[in-house]
Amino acid sequence: MTVKDRIALLELETPGKFNLISTEVAVELNEIALSLEKDDSVTVVILTSRKADFAAGINANIFPSMTQKALLLQDIFERQWNVVFPRFRKPVIGAISGLCLGGAFEMVASCDILLASEDAKFGQPEINLGMFPGSGGSSRLASTIGKQNAAIMAMTGQPISGSEAYRLRLVSQLHADKE
Repeated sequence: MTVKDRIALLELETPGKFNLISTEVAVELNEIALSLEKDDSVTVVILTSRKADFAAGINANIFPSMTQKALLLQDIFERQWNVVFPRFRKPVIGAISGLCLGGAFEMVASCDILLASEDAKFGQPEINLGMFPGSGGSSRLASTIGKQNAAIMAMTGQPISGSEAYRLRLVSQLHADKE
């Protein structure tokens, strides 16, 4: 994270080809966001990625080792990470390119302004894992793009393009891929 001219640039970068959100990454994002909210030298946060793809979502490898009870009781994504940005008291701008799936998509859907490249792909693929999107992401999405469009995304797991996200008014501005 860098701060310049009162703008905090928060760039995701996890090991491997794709950014994957683990419990540790979620806790770190939560801590950074809470510190940015208290930092009077920051007036706006830009959330983006250092990689070509924003994030492929939550690391699905954590699910087989967790029981249903553990998922419900220790859900860091529900209790902390996806609660911070919807309640954040400073403007948050999401700048998305490439894949933005699952929990990552739920997080950026709560940004105040969402910018996307034409190559962006937004989706809720949880249904392909036998799950349904959690953390309030589906209800936030429904309030933005409508109940039917949100239901189609959640129930099919099919991603939408950056231009489709712009058409549905999920995205505020659409930019060329390298812009």
